Amino acid sequence: MKKFITLVLTLACLLSIVGCNNTTKDLQKKFPEYYDLDTFKGIEVYMWQTEEGEYRCGALYGTNRGKTFEEITNLANNSATIEEMRIILASYDIPSEDITIFPIIINSSNYEFVVADYTIIKNIFWGTNVLALTIAETLPSCVAFQYREPNKPYCLYAYDADGQLYRVFWTDWDGLSEKDRIVVEYSDIKEIDQTTNPSTGWNPKYEITATNVKLEHNK
Repeated sequence: MKKFITLVLTLACLLSIVGCNNTTKDLQKKFPEYYDLDTFKGIEVYMWQTEEGEYRCGALYGTNRGKTFEEITNLANNSATIEEMRIILASYDIPSEDITIFPIIINSSNYEFVVADYTIIKNIFWGTNVLALTIAETLPSCVAFQYREPNKPYCLYAYDADGQLYRVFWTDWDGLSEKDRIVVEYSDIKEIDQTTNPSTGWNPKYEITATNVKLEHNK
């Protein structure tokens, strides 16, 4: 699990903020206010720079009104790193399109972080994660090896080095086969509820939609 968490946090040395299996529980204790947000109108993440390449952020539920100065600046009282906030957001069952990232200035920071290009803001926050996976045996329920439905991603089941099972969605499957080792780039990850096993008997723990898949090695 520790290796999985490391990969989720963009292959950086971020083990200081994560435990093993208790990472989410630790964050719930540390940031209870970010785990009980009303998602009806999405979630707003406010992000500010503290030093070169370092950012902090806080979250508020979405509304039709603008947030007050006090609401926003109070986020600095218990701010999270980008990596922590991404784990927190993964606990909500909402698409990334419903999460809005706002750059702000916090008076306690020496940096004035104002970026006009929203794409740059999103890239700083979401980044790109990488997983090295081995494609599992093909399954009748796995679209990638059975048929191709136009305009919809294909899926596969694959293992990481720790044996964790993933369901991966991707848009192009040419050149990939069973037992191939692949490098999967993605921007978000979802932990699947394992209380209901699929009829195939396969029980993936995580689900991702890949932004890119590269063939690393064919066994």
